[in-house]
Parts: sequence; structure tokens; C-alpha cells
Amino acid sequence: MQLKLHWTTEAPAELVRSLYSREGRRESLRSSESLPSTIGEFIVGYQDVTQVRPSLVIVREADAPELLGWIATYAPEAFPISQTARLLSLEDYGISDGSIALSRAVDEEFVWSSVILGEMASQGQRPSTVDKIPVSRAFGCLSYAVARTNLLYRGSKKAIEILRQRISEIENDKLFSRKPISIEVLQPIWSLAEGSGEQDFELSNAIHVIMSALDSAGPRGAISDLEQLNVDVRKMSSGPIEQRVIEFERASLKLVQEASISSQLRSRTPMYLAAFAFWVGQGTTHISLLEDFENTFPSVYAWTGLFAGLGGPTCWDSRWMRAYKAVDRLVRVPFALTDPPVADLSWAEYQLIKNQNRPGEWVKELVKLNPRALTVELLAGAACQLRLSDLERERHEETVNHASDVTNALNQRDVDNIALAIEMLLDVVRNNDAGNQEQLFKDLQRPESPPQKKRVAKRVR
Repeated sequence: MQLKLHWTTEAPAELVRSLYSREGRRESLRSSESLPSTIGEFIVGYQDVTQVRPSLVIVREADAPELLGWIATYAPEAFPISQTARLLSLEDYGISDGSIALSRAVDEEFVWSSVILGEMASQGQRPSTVDKIPVSRAFGCLSYAVARTNLLYRGSKKAIEILRQRISEIENDKLFSRKPISIEVLQPIWSLAEGSGEQDFELSNAIHVIMSALDSAGPRGAISDLEQLNVDVRKMSSGPIEQRVIEFERASLKLVQEASISSQLRSRTPMYLAAFAFWVGQGTTHISLLEDFENTFPSVYAWTGLFAGLGGPTCWDSRWMRAYKAVDRLVRVPFALTDPPVADLSWAEYQLIKNQNRPGEWVKELVKLNPRALTVELLAGAACQLRLSDLERERHEETVNHASDVTNALNQRDVDNIALAIEMLLDVVRNNDAGNQEQLFKDLQRPESPPQKKRVAKRVR
């Protein structure tokens, strides 16, 4: 679906005036319906020739550092542009305009919202139940950006590839805190949720058997790892609940023991543990069984989210259903390129800041959605909120420095004086006798270092 805008080119100073002056553009708009080819200027789109403010700003990747740098230097009040209008690179616009689902609600998707909910539980400290997790955590999940890209850029392998490259770049950026689970761990979950052919055959077969075990007919197929561990899938997925839980405890203990000596098995242990709990409850009812493993295998809930998404609503208990609905409404928000941006920075603006000598200082000056995080639009309509590491480090250093200052301010003589004063006060309280107090202060007059003891006596008074 082609986006119809009136296009023109503007130098940085002209763009600032268009975006922020009360009158917008002061001259008539000379525009065309095709993108201009001028190099070294912003390409600006207006929905109507009478519109005073632009709806979309485009910049070539080669021009972005110079043009955005000019605005950040000479018109800092206008930086970033994303505070006012969506900014895209010309390359990103080419992908977005050709494949994005413009102004259209995303069709309901059971898989992705559950995957996001699972990552929410895996990435942070999980409350007692999933429906108590703050919904705002969804924006901080990498799966949220992947889900939005899959749903908006339908069938665009190029968009998915670009997104994953950018997620990898962000993961390695020291500006942001490290997440408990990495992209490497999430990649197979994303591939399975997409239904792509990127995952290996053994993994695909394991997922097929795991999901088929929910059928009353029992599992169809076998999982070699579980066969070697003598895990009885039928016993864990059918029969009395007491029997299922007992089999879960036996199988999970055996699995963890074997995983400690096999790196290959260890990488798949979170998937199997999530499957065990999923079998026991015939869905999400017994994910509390995973609490003993969440610290050692944090991705266990992310795998649970995948299973819940593949199984659909019939596998969800009331708590998962409530949490799912809250996340799903965020994923399915309609989107258009001309919508006001909701991120702190576009990808081009993030790249400019990242390449500075002290990017943390730039970030401090930004007006952000969250003071401790930075929200970056990785692709149009697909943003991710990333926790800043510099702020955490500074708070830690400030605490350490304060403690160091206090320690340095007290030398050994001061410490001895304080200890002596405390002892005397305790004696005063215990004796509660004026005569004893007088004798105590007389004793103070016989110090080895008179000036020092006088200071202590003065403090006691």
C-alpha cells in the first residue's frame, strides 16, 4: 500500500522552523508526489499542501550524521526530531512503504502475545502470578519488537533480518544493561513462533511431540533426550494430578543432573522443564512448578509462553488469560507511518548518539518516556524500551564514593575517641549516679594525649 504524501526537501534550519515555529512553513509548499532526489537535505512529507507541519521526515543514511548533527549542535531544542515527527532513513522507508500494514488493526495472533508474556516473566523478577506482572514490561521485551515487525511487515524477510541485526547491535551496546536472557536463547523461540524453516529438525520434532501430548490420544512421536532419561510423557500428561506432579519432580531432577554434565542437553533443559510443567497442568495452570528453576534457567518462562501461544486459549488458565489480554492489546495497536512517534529516538538518531565519545551524556539531556530507560524505534512501528546501564553504574559509584568519603573522614584517632565516648555514656546509663559521672569526667583529665581527650569530653557534654 503506497503512502500518498506531498514531498519536498528542506535544509536543517528549514526543518526546524517547519517543526517548531508557531506558523510552521511561512511560504507556499512546492512539492511533488514522488520522493525528491536532492542530496544533503531532509526529505519531508506533508499530508496536504496546506498543512503547516510535516507528517514524516526522511533522511538518507549517508546524510544522517551531518544533518542530525547540525540540529543537535545549532538547534538542540529541536533534537531529537522524533519528539515531534517520525524520522526514518530512506532505506527503512523503502521497506515500510512497500509492506507495512498501514492504518489497519493487526489480526489476532495467539502466539506472539504469549511469547511476549513469557519473556516478561523471564526477563524480570516474576511476581507470584503472571497477571500481576506490570504490563509496561512488554515494551522492554525484545519479543515485542519482533512481534510487531512480524505482524506489520507481513512476508518481509528483509524487515525481519534488519530488525535482528539491530537487536544484536543493541544487545552489545554498553549503554544498556544486559538482559537475563540473550538473543541467542530467544532466537529459536522466535523462529518457532514465526513458523519459519530456520529451526533444526530435532527441535521442530520436539515441539511437535510436546504439543501433541496435550491430546487425549497421547504424544505422537518421541524425543530422544527424554527417552534416554526414561521420562514417561504419558504418565506426566495424563492420569491423577498427584501422579503427574510426582513424575514431574522425578523427571526434572534427573534432567537437571544430566544437564550439569552435558552442555548440549543443558541448552535445551529450559524447553523440557517448561514442557514438563505444561504437561502436568495440561496448559498453564501449573507453571508455579517452575519456580525452583527460574534462577538457574531464566528462559524457562519464555518457552512456556511459546507453548501457551501454540496451544491457544484452550490451554490457558484464568491468570494467563488476563495477562495475555493486557499484552495483546499493546501488540495489536493499529499503526500508520504518519502517526506521531511514541519512541524517544529513531534508529538514525540512536546511531548518531551511539557513535559519540560519551553517548551517556547525550542520553541524560533527552526527554524520555522513562528516566531509567531509552525507547528506540528499531523499525517503523516496532520499538523497544532498553534499561540504561550508565545510570545504574553512576548510582552505584555515588553510593560507594559516599561510603568512602565517610570512611576517609574518620581516622583511627577519631574512631578511638568515639568508642571511648560510647563506653562512658553506657557507664553513665548503667550507674545512673551523679558521683560516678563526676569520677568519669575526672578520669578524662588523665589522658595520654590531653588535647585529644579534651575534645572527647567536649563531645560527651
